[in-house]
Amino acid sequence: MSATLPQTPPPAPLPELRHLALLGDAVYELMLREALLMHHTQHPLPWRDLVKLKNHLAKAETQAELLHQLLQAYPDASTTDLARRGRNLASTGRKRSGQANYRQATALEVVVGVWWQQQHQQGLAHIKTLLNNALLLAVSEPCL
Repeated sequence: MSATLPQTPPPAPLPELRHLALLGDAVYELMLREALLMHHTQHPLPWRDLVKLKNHLAKAETQAELLHQLLQAYPDASTTDLARRGRNLASTGRKRSGQANYRQATALEVVVGVWWQQQHQQGLAHIKTLLNNALLLAVSEPCL
């Protein structure tokens, strides 16, 4: 009589990319607000400046730059494939940011959504670091 090993169930399929982008958008927004509040507790800012910083860090151009930095740190095939698939999602685009930046921002949101779903703590921590660096850079800019 031969013993059979129990089979491990296949991993659950990921939701549609649009749903992952929606999740990633929410997670990114939470990370952003957390970073702003942590910065604010150490370096108090007027409410108006906090709102300006939030808007600056949430815009597609900033997210596109963060995606570029993230792909330099995580050049593996799965991350670049996720970003490529996120960029290729059909979209209506945004008036202010332009189609290219909007697609890059969507790609970042897809990566964040997948990493959140998969509990990729190292990747999420790296995104938080990139976001904090962008926050510090934005605070130092005189236009904000």
